[in-house]
Amino acid sequence: MKTSKHGTPTELTAEQQEFAIQGYALIPSCISVFMRRMPCLRSVGKVVDLHSAAALACVKAARTYSPEKGELPNYFSVAIRNGMLREIQNELKTGSHSIYRIPMERVAVEMESSVAMEECSAMSTLAQLPDDVREWIEKRVFDGKSVRALAIENGMGQRKAKRTIQCFLDRLGKEYEDNPFCE
Repeated sequence: MKTSKHGTPTELTAEQQEFAIQGYALIPSCISVFMRRMPCLRSVGKVVDLHSAAALACVKAARTYSPEKGELPNYFSVAIRNGMLREIQNELKTGSHSIYRIPMERVAVEMESSVAMEECSAMSTLAQLPDDVREWIEKRVFDGKSVRALAIENGMGQRKAKRTIQCFLDRLGKEYEDNPFCE
């Protein structure tokens, strides 16, 4: 078996290959769910290669997975989501795309013009959300704050903070899709 300069194996065992194949089958549905739940990242998601990031995440997850760690689909779907988020964060850090955080005041001004009213984006939908909901989403998605940091900041447990941010993201996605001007 080949090893890296650090002594870790570079090839997967037969069992790990089987895990990777099973995980690989989850990629299309994971990408679909990811894009639906993260409307504010759709533009960046279209620029980066989410499929390759997800495939790499499957290989990495296959190296560490064992049945004692839980069900394979759950383990791999989390690994795939995290791999896609990492890819998007790398893209955002490089600044090689045209998407930057836009101040909500600017979005509100643009929404008042007749041209902007006909165009719809996740950012304009985000601007229409209540301030507390928008702050949670901005801190998690744009500022990269962890769920733990949000929990501490808001004086709640991590599980409640995770449910709260997921609820807010689902709300953003639903309002984006319900907007008649959106695609």
